[in-house]
Amino acid sequence: MITESYYYKNYLKKVSKILRKYNLIKRWDPVRSGHIIEREIFLSVYIIRKMIESKKLTDKIVGMRIKTKCFPIKKHCRVTRNSSYEKKYDLKTVLTRDFNLNFICNQLIHSYVFDILLSEKNKPFWIVFCSDNKRNSELYMLEIKTIINILESISRDCVFRSTGVYNDSIKDYVVHNY
Repeated sequence: MITESYYYKNYLKKVSKILRKYNLIKRWDPVRSGHIIEREIFLSVYIIRKMIESKKLTDKIVGMRIKTKCFPIKKHCRVTRNSSYEKKYDLKTVLTRDFNLNFICNQLIHSYVFDILLSEKNKPFWIVFCSDNKRNSELYMLEIKTIINILESISRDCVFRSTGVYNDSIKDYVVHNY
């Protein structure tokens, strides 16, 4: 359980600056730069999920909807055969869906597919991902800019008031943060 969220939010602010910096770099090194971006995104979404579970974020942040591009599957994905995702998903059919923050975090934490796509200027621009659980339905894509905005919003989020109401059906309190 996270008792003090300040340090985690501060870390997310630093990660947003790191990701912004990689959008400005002159030369992209796919191994080193790719590893850093991947690591920082994975650590960030794990922190976000822990803060959601620890009730350290406002309901507004937890309930935010994230516009995500989706690509349907065209070929069944086997766990043992991790071939190119370009062959498994219909990248010509683009759907747009809204997901909550927790869903996006879980997809990234449990990612079966994770890749960084570059812009024409050879800068990190998109990430594609899906969890082992969703690999046989669709692939998701987010702009790095969207991830930066999410991290910055969370780093500025501050819970000023909490209310809790006991719910007999779940035998626990339902907490709302404002």
